This record gives sequence, C-alpha cells and structure tokens, in this order.
Amino acid sequence: MLVLYFLKDDAGLVVVAENACANESVQLEFDASEHTVNYTSSRSARGLLLSTDVLPPRSRMLVTVLSADLTKKYHKLGYGINASVLSPDELSFAQGAGGQHLPSLAELDELALLHEPQPMEIDSGSAPSLVAPTGNAAQPPLSVELLSGILNRLQPQPPP
Repeated sequence: MLVLYFLKDDAGLVVVAENACANESVQLEFDASEHTVNYTSSRSARGLLLSTDVLPPRSRMLVTVLSADLTKKYHKLGYGINASVLSPDELSFAQGAGGQHLPSLAELDELALLHEPQPMEIDSGSAPSLVAPTGNAAQPPLSVELLSGILNRLQPQPPP
C-alpha cells in the first residue's frame, strides 16, 4: 500500500511517500513540470520539476520540496502523481538501468541523503517509525537537522 503525505502552504509543498507493502517495490512518478510556475524543486539542480523513484518494501522517502520563488509576484502550483507496483522483471530492469531515482540523487550533493528511501521500523502492534533500525550501517539515519532546515525555509517570508 502506498501512502502519500502532503504539506502545502503559501511558501511551497512537501511530498513524502511511504511504501507499506511487505514484499513489493513501488514506482512513483511526480510531475509538476506543466502546471507549475515560479517554484524551485529540491530534487534537481537543473530546475526539473519531475521525478521518478522506486521505493523498496517498507520504506518512505521525501519525494520533493517545491519552494515558491518569493522574488516573483505570480505563483502557480499544479502536479500529477502516478504510482504502480513493480513486477520482479520491472524491478530488475530499473535496478540494472540505474533507474531507481530519476533524476539521479547523486546530483543533489548534500540533499541526496535527505531524499534516499529510509527503512520503516515495523514492530507488531505499533505504527511504523521513521527511525532507521539500529545496527544498520549501510543506511544512515535521516538527518533531522537537514530536514528541519528545509522546512524552515518553506516558512512564508516577505520578499526582499
């Protein structure tokens, strides 16, 4: 099951996706390229307002942060989302073609870790948690400081 979380205000939009499936990966396409004006995406240094991601089972990720360009008077935000469960063949193809994240997270430098899928800690009888399991050296924990910095930048500010 895919769960999407949205936080929207005058300063922008934050989208988080959660794949609660136990054994299936989900491909998520986010596209704000056609109906969005004067917004910047956290996902691309090239100004792209679209992304495609593969979320492994029991993981969640920050899909995008769209920030309004407050130096502009006019803003328009519109987006579409498409999601599908990947068959084993489709997943193998995506992994082999390097298509887990398009555009690649590697181009994001310090923001790359923020957008990496994070494992959900599942405990029978409790809700999933954003905290990475202890002892998992391969997947670093989510940087709360970095996320806090991005969310603080989304707060409405008067134009310069």
